[in-house]
Amino acid sequence: MEGKDDLRALMEKKSKEKKDLISTLRQTNNEIVDIQKELDAKYPKGDSKKSSSPSRIQERIDKLEFFIATSAYTAAQEKDLIRKLDVLKKEFNAATKDSAQWVALKKLRDDLRAKRDSRKQIRKDLDAMSKELDAIYQSIIEQGTKNVEDRKNREARRDDAHFHARKREDERKYKDAQKKEMAPYMKELDSFVSLEDIAEVKKKK
Repeated sequence: MEGKDDLRALMEKKSKEKKDLISTLRQTNNEIVDIQKELDAKYPKGDSKKSSSPSRIQERIDKLEFFIATSAYTAAQEKDLIRKLDVLKKEFNAATKDSAQWVALKKLRDDLRAKRDSRKQIRKDLDAMSKELDAIYQSIIEQGTKNVEDRKNREARRDDAHFHARKREDERKYKDAQKKEMAPYMKELDSFVSLEDIAEVKKKK
């Protein structure tokens, strides 16, 4: 298991990487907005009423691509939509074959699609990194909690040892005081009695 300092260093490193990714995502979003503005500005306005115009065909392509990407279909339904999409793309290519304007617009649309794909991947990477950072943070918290518990246990054991030592010292002092108090009454009687003492006792009788 990595130490707490190692985990903090790893978290700092990953946090910086996440910050860099967020900056890249912000830049990619700005590029998407710029490309979309350029595309809108260059998009032909006069031919959108004709069903066979490149503009109308492109609109239908966009809708189909959106539905395929975001909706759930059976394999047969999706296959049919892809077939229709291929037909529309061929119509679009035929309608714009000799148009330098539409060639330029197609390049812009390809760039826009690539930027959107890149943004999608960055978001996935950010989600993965956020989960990784959460796991590291949780490990730091758990390790910190364990350290606190270990310290408390050590303190408890130390306090317990001090308590018992104080208890033993108090008991020793109490016993010493008891002995001191009882000492005058606990002197052993002299078993040797002199002849003078016996004679004195006999005189008193």
